[in-house]
Amino acid sequence: MKNIVCLFTLLLSISYTKQLNLETCRYPLGIETGKILDSAFSSSSHVNDSTIASKARIRNEITGWCPFNKISSTTYEYIQIDLVNLTVITLIELQGKFSLTPNEQFADAFQIEYRRDRKQKWIKYKDFSEQYILSGNVNSYIPTIRDILPAIIAQEIRIIPIVTGLIPRHICMRLELYGCPYTGGLMSYTIPQGDKQFFDQTYDGENQNGILK
Repeated sequence: MKNIVCLFTLLLSISYTKQLNLETCRYPLGIETGKILDSAFSSSSHVNDSTIASKARIRNEITGWCPFNKISSTTYEYIQIDLVNLTVITLIELQGKFSLTPNEQFADAFQIEYRRDRKQKWIKYKDFSEQYILSGNVNSYIPTIRDILPAIIAQEIRIIPIVTGLIPRHICMRLELYGCPYTGGLMSYTIPQGDKQFFDQTYDGENQNGILK
């Protein structure tokens, strides 16, 4: 059984790498340039009309997207982007809103949720270290780029800002997504999970009684 699982994993890897080279899948998807239209943006809330989700274009807007509520480690505010087609996301660049007050107007951590079509439940992203919370900005003006490993294949994505300190605060966010169009390859599979040494930590489907679906 172990040999079968190893062979299956190898075949999946070969099939996938033929379809997609992640080293070259690192192009800006068009938030900054306007290729991604204003209508593709939505959010859980905003402070006013000058801080709506479509203002989150990195380096282009003075304000950015600013959720109405103060942000902490337990709040759930999000900015959502509809990429229209299935897209591979390999990097995310984040920037706050410039502020003269230290430790304001940026999120020092964030989470990602995504889905491949509108009928699917939102999937919480976790990296190779099985961390759901990713480090964000260190101040309000310097952009931060984060690798998305494993890469995400999605049509819609949500970025959920987090403030890790004890005191909630207002934040604003600007961003860019990097990646490339999804051109085919492995989307899902069904297989017994097998021995724990072959555990697939990157698969984002469901584990039903030891069966990955």
